[in-house]
Amino acid sequence: MIEMPSGDAALNFIGGGGNIQAHWTAPKGESKNVSALVCHPHPLGGGTMDNKVVTTLTRNFRDAGIGCLRLNFRGVGHSEGGFDFGVGESEDVMILLHWLRRQNPDHKILLAGFSFGSFVSLRAANLLPKEIVERILLIAPPVLRFNFRAIGAPVHPLTIIQPQQDEIVSPQAVEAWVSELQGDKQFIKAEACGHFFHGQLSLLKDLVNQNFVG
Repeated sequence: MIEMPSGDAALNFIGGGGNIQAHWTAPKGESKNVSALVCHPHPLGGGTMDNKVVTTLTRNFRDAGIGCLRLNFRGVGHSEGGFDFGVGESEDVMILLHWLRRQNPDHKILLAGFSFGSFVSLRAANLLPKEIVERILLIAPPVLRFNFRAIGAPVHPLTIIQPQQDEIVSPQAVEAWVSELQGDKQFIKAEACGHFFHGQLSLLKDLVNQNFVG
């Protein structure tokens, strides 16, 4: 059984594809009763847990007193297996979410995903009992590349941040998808931002702090 580290630490779990490489970032200052997990963009496009959007989110959570776990999907870094179109990746995320719940049963768990990671996050959360995850953050969800509608209606409060100058994900398609969703949702347009938030990470940080962390 892997125990929760007291400080920042590299971790390894076992999933359906073999080893899952992960990293735990301990909360800074006074710790809240909240933990987070962040999922990275498409592995075949160079996405890793060290992606700058992922690490920005991780630092946001850390500075807010929230411990944060991130992982490399199958076939990335020291994670074994191969790309599985979001299916195996979701299974691995579920393993890590269960671990977070076992380590701190009284904590709320926040789940965040960027690009392909948003598809994996939403799919994993919908396959778990509702009480495992408190809220979900989706950044630039690729709704035309992956079948978000097949996941089913989200059962958790959603915050969606969509860059309006996105060169990879259609902002109009994301807005149309969000308009179909029922339940607790918040749609935020990041004006003048491209998909990877080049030169706009401070804006992303502010949007996340104002609308998701807290």
